[in-house]
Amino acid sequence: RATQAPLVALPWIGFEDDHLRMPGQRWMQDYRGGRRPEIRGNNWLVLHEATRSGGGLAVLPCHLGDPDPALKRVGGVIPEVFADQWLLVHRDLRALPRVRAVMDAVVELFQRERSLLEGRRVRT
Repeated sequence: RATQAPLVALPWIGFEDDHLRMPGQRWMQDYRGGRRPEIRGNNWLVLHEATRSGGGLAVLPCHLGDPDPALKRVGGVIPEVFADQWLLVHRDLRALPRVRAVMDAVVELFQRERSLLEGRRVRT
């Protein structure tokens, strides 16, 4: 943590207070001693663009930040920020062929992109 101390003083980008449930937002405020981010938005794409434009540091999902050549990861993956993803489907609909096809495609996509989603894919 001693080497990261200067990071606390830099400007940070995060969600509005009513979005503290979003992955990484509570961690960021705790890391910064309760200080709110200097730049606040209400969705991941806004945070991503603000970070790309040089507005400050942000805790972004790996699938947004890692492939972007304009961004550089400052540290490793933060275990406390991991969030399970759920695919919820009404029981009356899950047997429909078109719904099942979408479910299968989403599961296959997440399996194929697992290393990116978990922050283990190295940028090429």
